[in-house]
This record gives sequence, C-alpha cells and structure tokens, in this order.
Amino acid sequence: MVKFRMMKNTKIYAVLLGLCLASCDKEKPISEPTFDVKATATTYKVGDRVEFNLSGNPDIVSFYSGEVGNDYNYVQGRVMPATSALSLTTRVLAAGQPNQFEVLASSDFNGIYTLENVQAATWVPLNSRLTLATANIEVSSGVASVNDALTKDKAIYIGFRYKTKAKQNAGNLLGARWRVTNFSFLIASAISSEEKALSGSAGWNVVTSSNYETNRVRITSAYLEFMGNATNTSVDTEGWIITYPILFDGFITYLPDKSKPIKSIGSQSVQNYTHIYQQPGTYKATFVAANANTEGSKQIKKEITLNITP
Repeated sequence: MVKFRMMKNTKIYAVLLGLCLASCDKEKPISEPTFDVKATATTYKVGDRVEFNLSGNPDIVSFYSGEVGNDYNYVQGRVMPATSALSLTTRVLAAGQPNQFEVLASSDFNGIYTLENVQAATWVPLNSRLTLATANIEVSSGVASVNDALTKDKAIYIGFRYKTKAKQNAGNLLGARWRVTNFSFLIASAISSEEKALSGSAGWNVVTSSNYETNRVRITSAYLEFMGNATNTSVDTEGWIITYPILFDGFITYLPDKSKPIKSIGSQSVQNYTHIYQQPGTYKATFVAANANTEGSKQIKKEITLNITP
C-alpha cells in the first residue's frame, strides 16, 4: 500500500515539475514598445548635425534618413524608369559603295544568330541619331537613346548591318571598309548609372549570308570590321555583327533600402542620435522601434519631415 502511494506521488510530482518547466520555458508576452522622438529643429543646412532626442527604451531602434538607399518608403525595393545611352566610334578606311552600314536595335529578335532569324526580327534604324564617319578618320557618334525600341520584360539587341551590292550593279564600286570601336551602352536613372555593354564585353556574334567570304565581317580585340567580298564581287551580300541580349527594358530594379541600427536587444538605451545630410531637399526621417523575442515582435514608427537647405 505504501509503495503504491509513493509511486502515485512520484507521478504527481513529475507532472507538476513538467508544468513548471514548461511555464519557465515560455517567453513572456511581447509588450507594445514605448518610444518617441523629437528633432531640435525641422530646417537645417547641408552639413549641419541634425539632432534627434529619443525617449523610451524599446529592444530595437532603427533609423531611415530618407536618403537614397536609406529610405523607409523603399524597404521593399524600388523600380525606377531609366534612359539608355548608345555611343560608338566609326571609321571608313576605304571608300566604296554608299549607304552600306547601318546601326539598328531590336527587342523582338529571338536570339538565334542565323540570317533568317535576324531578318525576321523588327529592327529600329538608328543612323539618323548618330554621327557616322565618311572618310578615313575616327568619328565619335555622340550619344543616342534607344528607349523607343524597348519592350517591357524583353532584352534589347544592338546590331550593325553591312550590305554590299554586286559590283556590276553598283557603278563598279567595291564595298567600303568600315570599322567600329569604343562601343558603349549605358543606362541611367535619377539615382544611378550602369554600363550594360562595352566593346570588349558585348558578346558579339557574326551573321552573314551564305555567299560571304570568310573573315570579311569579323571581330578583333581592337575593332569590329566590315568589308565586301574580295573575290566573288558579282553577288549581293549581307553581314551583321550583333550584341548578346542586353537586359534592359526601360527600368532599373533596386534592392531594398536598409536601415541604420541605433539600438539592439540588450544594449543600453539611446537618448540622442545625430545625422548629417549632404544634399538639399525635403526628407522624411523615420525611426522604427520594436520589442522582440523568439515568439515575434511588435513595432511602432515615428516620422519627422526635415527641410535641408543649401
């Protein structure tokens, strides 16, 4: 009988101990953070130290100045419209047939580098936007936009087309000899610019008609070169050099803006914080305060609009 009671008591103690341990392991409920922030003024000059006075003692405090890369409005990232800037240098080493060389752009080329597929694409002519050489001297093209050739979610290709007529149909003129150097395709938004393709990194591909002689349209480490046939000049020929797909559709997608940490869990409370703005403008300074544990978090947001003058 005594043995039975001892076993029964042991089980009861075990249950109570388990309940106690479970209670101890459970996190305390997360409380709403108590937090406020004031600025000593709302108008400052560029280079001034903007001072914020903080009250409360939340577990975590983060700061967003409202500047690019540190703006709470873009914590999910941002997509911004952008412009394109195409430029190159050309040279005509040997005179010949006129109107042979064209610069074009396409956003519906399927990326299969055969003459049939190239000709099936829609190509926007760009010669009228560029300054091209007329003699044996290097000529910078200036900068041209190709945004009107873009299609949403599609890559763009830049192509150089060189056509030669049969000699007997071209006043006995042979093909002119064209060279292209200093190719550049840049994009820019209101906050950044980026090189998308250069002469040495554009992934060039040569496409020619079947009657073209070898190496008359070619890619070298120094230039792209276009020439008519050397021997079989009694036929019309067509040659292209085309970039790889340039991934640009008129917009730039940016990574999420990040906060600046002011206080972390376990660190001492912070009563003051300063920030210096380097550009004039109107900024929304945002402080995010949170209490957190392994169960989750609760946060509040405080915003202050600041005018930064030159």
